[in-house]
Amino acid sequence: MKAAHLAFGSLFGVFLGVLARPALAASTAVCPTNSYDQGSITGGVACAIVPSQTDPAMQDIGPEDQGFGYHVVGIPSDPSQIKGVLLYLQGTAGTPYDPVSNSFSTGQILSEAISANYLVIALAYANPVEVGVLCLNDTNCYSQVRQEIIYGTDTSPLVNVNQANSVMHRLSALISFLKTNLPAGFPFPPGIAGNTVDWSHVRIGGGSQGGGHAGYIAMDQLTERVCFLSSPVDAVSLFNQGVSQTVSAAWLSKLPWQTPTTRLKGVSHIGDDAITQITTNYKTLGMVQSTSETTPNNDWLLITVPEADPHSAPAQDPNLAYARNWACLSDLPLTPAPKITAIAPTTGPVGTTITLSGQNLSGTRAVLVGGLSVPFSQVSSSQVTATINATGNSGQVLLITNGGNAPAPKNFTVTAGLTAISPTSGAVGTPVNLNGFGLSSATAVKFNGVKVPFNVVSDSQLVATVSSGTNTGTVNVAVPTGTITSSLGFTVLPTLSSFSPTSGPVGSTVTLTGSGFTGVSSVQFGSLYAAFNFLSDTQIAVTVPAGVSTSTIKVTVGGASVTSSARFSVVNSPTITSFSPPSGGVGTSVTINGSNLGATSSVLFNGVAAAPASAFNNSVRVVVPSGAKSGPITVVNAAGSTTSASSFQIYAAPAISSFTPTSGPAGTAVTINGSHFTGTTAVSVGRTSAASFTVKSDSQITATVAANTPTGPLKITNPGGTATSSSYFQVK
Repeated sequence: MKAAHLAFGSLFGVFLGVLARPALAASTAVCPTNSYDQGSITGGVACAIVPSQTDPAMQDIGPEDQGFGYHVVGIPSDPSQIKGVLLYLQGTAGTPYDPVSNSFSTGQILSEAISANYLVIALAYANPVEVGVLCLNDTNCYSQVRQEIIYGTDTSPLVNVNQANSVMHRLSALISFLKTNLPAGFPFPPGIAGNTVDWSHVRIGGGSQGGGHAGYIAMDQLTERVCFLSSPVDAVSLFNQGVSQTVSAAWLSKLPWQTPTTRLKGVSHIGDDAITQITTNYKTLGMVQSTSETTPNNDWLLITVPEADPHSAPAQDPNLAYARNWACLSDLPLTPAPKITAIAPTTGPVGTTITLSGQNLSGTRAVLVGGLSVPFSQVSSSQVTATINATGNSGQVLLITNGGNAPAPKNFTVTAGLTAISPTSGAVGTPVNLNGFGLSSATAVKFNGVKVPFNVVSDSQLVATVSSGTNTGTVNVAVPTGTITSSLGFTVLPTLSSFSPTSGPVGSTVTLTGSGFTGVSSVQFGSLYAAFNFLSDTQIAVTVPAGVSTSTIKVTVGGASVTSSARFSVVNSPTITSFSPPSGGVGTSVTINGSNLGATSSVLFNGVAAAPASAFNNSVRVVVPSGAKSGPITVVNAAGSTTSASSFQIYAAPAISSFTPTSGPAGTAVTINGSHFTGTTAVSVGRTSAASFTVKSDSQITATVAANTPTGPLKITNPGGTATSSSYFQVK
């Protein structure tokens, strides 16, 4: 706030000027005995009372002579006509009575209020520095400062107000002083008739800092009226994407107040440097601007007539008496304060309907449970029902009408319950968040009746882990008071990590491995359903169905399913159409042609098995094994076997034992002796083929040496291999 406001000593102005302790005017109104000073004013008498006279522990003068001063009490000329009490709080550095100059400075409101037959208390209190100067842009600071000034609690390091100098104690001590020192039988109004202040019969107001204090008290107490003059100013500036935004201080947003909005009135000037903060606060409080400047209505009035000091004008300017009378003194119809006499039930889960019974419940504006608003229905002037919704909370039940706030005689406790599950589906091992109320005492969590491990995060959250054996269904939580039965469900998603074997014929058994198989409803190879046997939550045995071809495998559990990434290869019985070569010895590579040969597990040469070197659907390659015998070839796979119509001829490798003659010229006939000569395909001397040869028997061959043949060993070749002599034939 600007320095001009710091210099403003009293938001009430000086309607009396300086009174030199005049004699008491002839009136039935008299000041209390032991008053410091008194003055006759329009409508009655003004009395100055020293605070320390009411309690020696009080301070009378503020620091550097700023603020504090003496209390002023205004009494109407005819006390018997007193109809109420108005508590008024000065602005920053304001003194209702200045003991330095011995002057009253309580402004226009004093004479206006006593003329309207109100007992006026202008309270001197600790107010040397503006709250806004102390707090600047700290939204929580405002309530901390006001709390200490009003109640004397040590809540702020920025002020030093003890309990004796607090607003509340000063008021209490002053009232005790009045009751002791006013004439016997003085007609105290209902607001201060008893031993304590009855705020419901007290009007409270002020300007600037004082108006803020009035609002802070009205937040805590149900008052008859609150009049804000150029107040409250407590607001801060926030920046959102580089744009400044004025926001009410935290305490102003702490709704609902004990004093309802319909009892709040305000007057402010458009030229006030703090008009943005003030009007922002009016809106925060739900106050509605008057539609007329000269005939006030609704909740707050904006003055636009030029003023020398716009901030003090609502309290000082005599021409604005009509605005002050409307805001502070007018008789507005008051809604009777509500009262709740019974609540039923007092416990229940979210969704419970509670019935509130009492008096003056018509026009209910809100029902709060644990500080949170819940849906409600007006049944009658004596009954309201409310429903504990998903945001419900345990705690005090508060009903709000234009007449005030009524707490229920008992709190409502939200019993344990689930409100949300996230995610709603997942595989084994998935962490699942369970949100609700009263969950910190959970003793067990079950998914469709199966216990799962869980951790307590808070009273409103559990984290459960989907475990093996869990299946799709509702989620329940066991607590000491019983079981939370919820309609919320969780879908366990199956997983299929592998299957074995990866190929096989129709009718063979395949073992599926994964998780979440409990409750399996079907297994499919492609589109064909297969018979299965549930083994455990992690294994299923399934039979390959007839008519199936190579395809993926799909497992369905409840409404969820999983499909393998790999394909199962269906194996059919093999066929042989040919093989090549038709004969050979051990180690010979043989290619067999036919169909369904890709899954060949073995090849038999007349009963002697060999493993395939490579296999494709239409061919398989195999090497003739040791010990193989001539005969048909048989191909074997998981679906069966097939045998060739023709035989594969097995030849043993030849062997040379001797030859004669051992030398000679080209054209020489050489007789070679040995074994396994049947099927010989070539005879040579060194690298030169014989001119001709004749197989005489399996143990003898004759060969003719070809022209130009060099000396070298004899060689004989048949399908079984090649034999080489150990000595050379000498060519002459």
